[in-house]
Amino acid sequence: EDMNINSGILEIIDKWFIDFKNGSSKTKSLLLIGSPGVGKTTLAHLLFKKYNYIIKEFNSSDVRSKSSIHENINGLLSIAKLKAVKGEKDEKNIGIIMDEVDGMMKDDKGGMDEIISFIKFPIGKKKLLIENNSSQSPVIPVICICNIGNTKINTINNLKKNCLEITLQDPSDIMLKKLLDKIITNEKIICDDTVKKEIINYSQKDYR
Repeated sequence: EDMNINSGILEIIDKWFIDFKNGSSKTKSLLLIGSPGVGKTTLAHLLFKKYNYIIKEFNSSDVRSKSSIHENINGLLSIAKLKAVKGEKDEKNIGIIMDEVDGMMKDDKGGMDEIISFIKFPIGKKKLLIENNSSQSPVIPVICICNIGNTKINTINNLKKNCLEITLQDPSDIMLKKLLDKIITNEKIICDDTVKKEIINYSQKDYR
């Protein structure tokens, strides 16, 4: 609620999470697209915390090859299956953040294809398995994050086909000033309007 994001977008994301947890979602993944510094990764963390997930985050600088992604995801699936067999319904489920997925294509090591293979909706299935159904392996939700400048690449387009795509707009000067005023008040900083304007211009639409 503290993030400066369009309320309509938040409603769409909330509905996706509710549908996912009910087993009625048509996708296993969200794809957050936006410029650097608009809050994509922060939003992903807050969403998983809101819906009571343990967060496992991967970055293109850490996992890029097909084998490394396969190994990590299979390890998480094994944990999820064990919880399902043990009937640990009160335990937190796992949610995956794949940050900077556009960076996985730089060396073309098959990492993106492995992600798509994992999140791709099974042919012929009309809905997801309910994650707390102990008779089946839980389905792990994935939030993929991509910088907006790389969304026209063919591999990203293939990813978009298997995700609910959400684009976060660049903040306006008014939104940046709102955050800046909040920081100034909380930190008890003395700052006049001229300096505020300079800070906003210098930020280049980056909340950070």
